[in-house]
This record gives sequence, structure tokens and C-alpha cells, in this order.
Amino acid sequence: PGYNVTLSIYYLLVVRYGWSEKRVMREVEPYLHVYPILLSLSTAIAGIPLKLYNNATWLCWVSSKPTNCYNGSTSGGDPNIVCLRGENAYIYRWAFLYGPLWLGFFACSLSMFLVYEAVLRTERATDRYLVASPGNNGDKQKRDNRKNSRKVAKQGAFYVGAFFFTWVFATLSRIGQLAEENNDFFTNEHWKDGIFVLVTITIPLQ
Repeated sequence: PGYNVTLSIYYLLVVRYGWSEKRVMREVEPYLHVYPILLSLSTAIAGIPLKLYNNATWLCWVSSKPTNCYNGSTSGGDPNIVCLRGENAYIYRWAFLYGPLWLGFFACSLSMFLVYEAVLRTERATDRYLVASPGNNGDKQKRDNRKNSRKVAKQGAFYVGAFFFTWVFATLSRIGQLAEENNDFFTNEHWKDGIFVLVTITIPLQ
């Protein structure tokens, strides 16, 4: 997800602000690599002394041991069971992954919108130079002049949409874990099985 953000920033600098590739490489490319690498390494290393890496059902990830201990993988759990490892794992899941992930999603969305807006503004600026032909008041030419902005809008939607689709079910799963103490819907086995299948399908798509 970190590189989704930095790649969208690259598009923004090149398309909207007219930076050359050489300028991007010289002035900002190192920082575009620092963010995802530093975020990944720091959160991964922090999980070791915090004893966060445990069985998380279908993978080894941030979880408590046992999973149903009090304030472990969920905000509730059994008050009579003490966490041997991974206490407050549910907080670290959001702090280390889902928080930065969705901040990154909104940053990507904003970057793609600004790229689209820049292309559309350029097209509108050229409308005055369109010459209407007999029987054509120029509306068709204006529509044709919007080809680039429509293309950028479609590409941006696919870019952001793929990001969203990959992570939305995993996020819903975590929200369900936080809410299951107060909402029976999230304890329903059909919900758990269904969301589990969707998560295992979409997460590898990243």
C-alpha cells in the first residue's frame, strides 16, 4: 500500500505540476522509497519485542495467544484468560496496518482527482481555440476534446478501485472483530465464513 501512495504522488508531480522525470529522480524519488520501506521495516521490527506475531487463523500475523484472551485480538475476549503474547493486538493491527493503509487510500484518491482536474482544466482552456464547422456549434468538438480527461478519470478510478477492492473485506473483518461484543451479526458463522473467503481471495491480489 505504501508504494500505491508514492506512485500516485509521482503521477501528480509529473502530470499536474509538470515535473520532468529527471527532476523527480533527483529531488523526491529517494523520499518516495523511504516512506513505504521505513513504514514496513519499523512496524515489522516493532512486532518482535511486543510479541505480536502469533497464529491469526490463516496466517502468522499480529494476533494474541490465545486468540480469545482478554484485550488480545479483539477489544473484548474472555476476562478470565490472560494473554501470553500479543496483548492489545487489535490496537496494533490498526496502528501498524489499517490506519496507514486507509490514510494512504485517501491520499491516492486525492492525488488521482488532482491529476484528473489538471487534465480537464487544460482541455477547457483549449476550448476557445476550437473552430465550429457549419452545422456544428462546437459542442461535439468539446466532447471530443475531453477524451484525455475521460481516459485519466477511468485509469484513476481503476487504480483507486483496485486499492479499495483489495483491502475492503479485510478491513470489514477487523471492524467486525471490534464490534462483535456489541453486535450479534458479527458473531454469525455465515458472516465469518463469508468474509474469510473474500479476504483470502482479495488480499493476495495486492
